Amino acid sequence: MPLYAMNSQCCLEEGIRTMNVNRTSAQVLYSHPSVFAGYGLNSDLVTKYERLAHLLDTRFQIPVLNLPVGLDAIFGVVPGLGTFVTLAPGLAMMWEVVRMGGRRRTLARMAGYTLADTIIGSVPIVGDIGDMYFRSHVRNARLLREEYQHAKSVYDKGILMEA
Repeated sequence: MPLYAMNSQCCLEEGIRTMNVNRTSAQVLYSHPSVFAGYGLNSDLVTKYERLAHLLDTRFQIPVLNLPVGLDAIFGVVPGLGTFVTLAPGLAMMWEVVRMGGRRRTLARMAGYTLADTIIGSVPIVGDIGDMYFRSHVRNARLLREEYQHAKSVYDKGILMEA
């Protein structure tokens, strides 16, 4: 059940909700670890996604260039396979934002990064080079962490109520 950030008063009488603000002006959020726990998202899960992003984008170093690369760039050498294998973690992070009721703006940015990585990675040779410089998984993990912290801070301020 989503929580709505409200700037106005709300009253609950006998299980019937009456709000003096329409729902389109309310921002849908899931926020606190105790709320996230019911949906399986907590700080530990966000950390696991960050570790996965590090493995996919920056885990190894190219000695001569001193450039960090990950499994995304390595899998990208195999035509077709690499692009779609590394698409799954990006979609999984997006799903977590959807599941926690994250902001549309964050979801759109994550979708853009994932789509750009998929398009760039699908071009032979250029895609391999692009995977080394455009680290979509690290960007998506950062956005997931920011969304989690934003929702938690909003909850901690006590301005959320169940809708």
